[in-house]
Amino acid sequence: MSQLNDAVPNKISVWIGTTNKSHEDFNAYYVGLEDPDSGCGLHKDLGTDFIDTDWFCSFGTASRKILPVQLLCAQLGCSSKTTELKIVEKCLSMGITTGNVLSCYRHASFVPDEPRRLYNDMWFIGSFDDPIQEHSGSAY
Repeated sequence: MSQLNDAVPNKISVWIGTTNKSHEDFNAYYVGLEDPDSGCGLHKDLGTDFIDTDWFCSFGTASRKILPVQLLCAQLGCSSKTTELKIVEKCLSMGITTGNVLSCYRHASFVPDEPRRLYNDMWFIGSFDDPIQEHSGSAY
């Protein structure tokens, strides 16, 4: 069974893929993320009954335009460029070079029960360290 741990500081779990679904059909998978009784598609796939929407996000390109993973991963808003580059490297090593949708769950790690399966037309890329960067110095 898949294992989701949504209490892991400084982690980001990422799913990326290509879909031809309408925005409405794609988004239907996420209806009821914070409702344990919703029967949400993501709940079923991750083996949980609650997803904290303060830390979970999903993104689709306008008109489902296909982008290189480098541009798509820039939408993740990782705390460090190093993390973003590691995610891109992992995508490329998996043969994923383009996409038009992604989801991420911050402060969460995920271990799938099936390594090569789709989640709403997205592949699970991995859970990555994403430490919050400390900024020093003055803004002036």
